[in-house]
Amino acid sequence: MTQVVKGTIRGLGKRYADGTEPMEIWVTIDRACGLPYSNGNRIPIDLQINGDHYHAGLRATVNNAYVWISPDIKTQDGISKKLAHVLETAGFKKNDRVLLATNGKNIVLTADLDDE
Repeated sequence: MTQVVKGTIRGLGKRYADGTEPMEIWVTIDRACGLPYSNGNRIPIDLQINGDHYHAGLRATVNNAYVWISPDIKTQDGISKKLAHVLETAGFKKNDRVLLATNGKNIVLTADLDDE
């Protein structure tokens, strides 16, 4: 059963060598129902953005109010990518509200159009 969770794209403050700010997708713990997270572990997920599939990681830690998708991802062919680059190419930016349609470890990211 697919569940839809609201999240936010967050910048991490520092910069990659190309000047791009690393980004993660954060979901507050109280809205994380349906996300397959486990405190202290990186749970592998399939993240779909604009029809492209990526291997990504879902993280959570004790004493943190968020579950987040880590900034380092891989294509289906195993090529390393930065989540920030993929998000920017797809038209997303820092502080955008997003929806995560989750069905187990499969997550589809879309814009939260109700937030505009």
